[in-house]
Amino acid sequence: MSTFSLADQIAELKRELALRRRVYPRWVENGKLSYEMSTHRMGAMQAAVETLEKLQAKESPELPI
Repeated sequence: MSTFSLADQIAELKRELALRRRVYPRWVENGKLSYEMSTHRMGAMQAAVETLEKLQAKESPELPI
């Protein structure tokens, strides 16, 4: 099993979130996805990014200058 760093995981989630921001409006317009579900999924993805960023900050606190 491969191990991915927090930075790798965050980058991939951000890439996926950006893709969803581009695609979901079209899917909603075409009836493939409800507006409510699109906002729920993007919200959950954004929450995951924020959670991992907080975890990353705890693991690698910035050094004082």
